[in-house]
Amino acid sequence: MLFDDINAWFSNGWGDTNAYELDEEYVIEVRATGLDKSDIKLSFDSDGALKIFGKYKTEGDKNKRWLRHEFSPATLNRRLILPDDVDKESVHAKATNGILEIHLAKLKPNVPNNRIIAIE
Repeated sequence: MLFDDINAWFSNGWGDTNAYELDEEYVIEVRATGLDKSDIKLSFDSDGALKIFGKYKTEGDKNKRWLRHEFSPATLNRRLILPDDVDKESVHAKATNGILEIHLAKLKPNVPNNRIIAIE
């Protein structure tokens, strides 16, 4: 079950983020408009938190006389504290139409091995 306080997942950082839970996994959506998937890095830090980093680039053309230039270099930077039941070996992500979607599979709960043993 998802944390009672979803804010416990999110620590300081920049980047609009959604999180939801399905039966078999958690899904994190990060707004990454203008970022190519090669500009994004996902990793786990030493505490097991998921780190999301992306760098926005501005393409400058020295031959242009800019009348207005509002695009500036920026970074996407989030650190997410994950629930204990995330299977960190089964994380996968995809970037589509400016949204980075991260799938975090849940570990299978330990099911007691209750069975009847036949006596010979």
